[in-house]
Amino acid sequence: DMLCESHATKEISCDKSQWKKYLNVYSEISIGYYKITFVCQTNKLSCYRKTDGKRIEKGPETQTIEIALTNIDLKNFITLAEEENIESIECENLIAFRAGNLPKYLMDVIVNYYTNKSKLKRKGIKDWRYDLSKKLLNGIYGVECEKIRTEEDFKDKADEPIFCPLWGIFTTSYAKKNLIELGDKLEGWVYSDTDSIVCLDTLQNRKIIKEYNNDIRLMVETFCETYGYDFNILQGLGEFVIEDEIEVFLAHGPKQYVYKTKEGHFEIKVAGAKSKESTLTEKDWFNGKIEYGTRERWLFNKETTTTTYNGKTLISEGSSYKTRYSADTAAGITQLIIENKINKIF
Repeated sequence: DMLCESHATKEISCDKSQWKKYLNVYSEISIGYYKITFVCQTNKLSCYRKTDGKRIEKGPETQTIEIALTNIDLKNFITLAEEENIESIECENLIAFRAGNLPKYLMDVIVNYYTNKSKLKRKGIKDWRYDLSKKLLNGIYGVECEKIRTEEDFKDKADEPIFCPLWGIFTTSYAKKNLIELGDKLEGWVYSDTDSIVCLDTLQNRKIIKEYNNDIRLMVETFCETYGYDFNILQGLGEFVIEDEIEVFLAHGPKQYVYKTKEGHFEIKVAGAKSKESTLTEKDWFNGKIEYGTRERWLFNKETTTTTYNGKTLISEGSSYKTRYSADTAAGITQLIIENKINKIF
């Protein structure tokens, strides 16, 4: 999504009353603040947050929300909400841009990081070097999506390298678009998170995912031909692969789930919590085998992580990750941050 899709380049003049124009124009993109009155009859809109930070909730009553959306998001919103359930859409402010690819120098950085990660993975290397390669690659997106909510946040981030937030905003929009469009075609689509889908394992679903992957492969191949990159290195970028065959899946909300594979292995993800045991049954998900509190890690998250469990919302001192980073990883990350200091771009 970041490499192959169009992003904001130069700001252009626009008329907010013409917001519909950007739903079907690909040479220009936009970000708008909208007031939408509608009846929400689907949980799929919960992937969008209103300007007050709250998620959109399903319900029988007509509701009016204020929300910031790119043109890609707005088109998704209308599709998911269904036009007959929308009473009105009013654009309160609109900014438009010419659409184009990322700067070549940033493409080179992304491709180099991805190449390093792919080489390590193909060699079966999964030590701190692979962890580090993933952090560096994901960090390119992360520094575009820093949350600056207060003056203190701004002061904390002012001296750190940061990319154009618009690149991160549109990358997120394209990712949601791809997940929604693919998920809607799948039977038994039960969960998605950023770049993953949990659905029933059927021949038709496998066929649909294969067709989606073929389209992505063609996009990446065209990108490589246009900008002179090695398709053999980038092949597979953006495609879905089967990571686990799941027998039991239980979710309690965003980033809060547990599943059992056909081999009997359990995977647990609860933002802001950790498990007391490495082997849990599906019953343990709701009977007290989840513990909240601090987990010592070198990579520390701010104390703003929340999770809901057994009907209670709790604030933890940081998210829980399966991997405990070693001293070598910490040293390696510190070294590369110093060696690869990126100048701020305004």
